[in-house]
Amino acid sequence: MSKLLKMWQKHSKEIDDLREKCKHPAKTITKHEDTGVVGHGHKEPAVHVICTECGTMKIVYGLKKADRKKVKKTMAQQYGGKDERCNLTVGNAWQLKLEIDGT
Repeated sequence: MSKLLKMWQKHSKEIDDLREKCKHPAKTITKHEDTGVVGHGHKEPAVHVICTECGTMKIVYGLKKADRKKVKKTMAQQYGGKDERCNLTVGNAWQLKLEIDGT
């Protein structure tokens, strides 16, 4: 096995361990709207809820403006009947920096 593959496996294991142990503290959870989904199968922006500590993400689709503001900063499922996808992971570093930097 190559050295690089061994490094990737070790790194992936460390990330999995971090996500498993993370309690998602309220101060590390951010929420923002993603307008990029409008016109790509959705009529309304999606809401992204991200734990910047471990990179766990939840996305809620199909909510009207008033309901988007009511999405809680929690990683647990909030809407049973809506299109809510939990236990996702961020794919890019900018997603972790989005709210911290205030952008």
